[in-house]
Amino acid sequence: MKRAVISDIHANHAAFEAVLADIEEQGCEDIYCLGDIIGYGPDPRICITLAGKCALNLLGNHEEAVLFGAIGFNPKAKAAIDWTKEQLSIEEQIEIELEKNRQQAEQEKTEAEESAPAASEAHTDNGKVEEPKTK
Repeated sequence: MKRAVISDIHANHAAFEAVLADIEEQGCEDIYCLGDIIGYGPDPRICITLAGKCALNLLGNHEEAVLFGAIGFNPKAKAAIDWTKEQLSIEEQIEIELEKNRQQAEQEKTEAEESAPAASEAHTDNGKVEEPKTK
């Protein structure tokens, strides 16, 4: 199965459409977006909609800046974030926040599964099961 990994779309609709067309032409079944769908470019709304086709959308620093403020951004990048935020409806901003929450929940689930305790039985070299020793 072919997969595509994309990132840094930055609201460039024309370029995003060209990339999606090439991905389709290449026969990729899934698309994973590593973030920064928005920021700088003139088409944040349509790019968010198109990114809905992706199997996974991670939040980039530009999505986070729209939600929580452009902390640490240079003045030109901050102006782009402020403009982008004005272009998005509250519903679109909520959808970005919900995606962040889905990502966080999935990460917490994975961490919990990875740190789950081992089975309570211990196996010996001879293949027999021994009960754990208690103090």
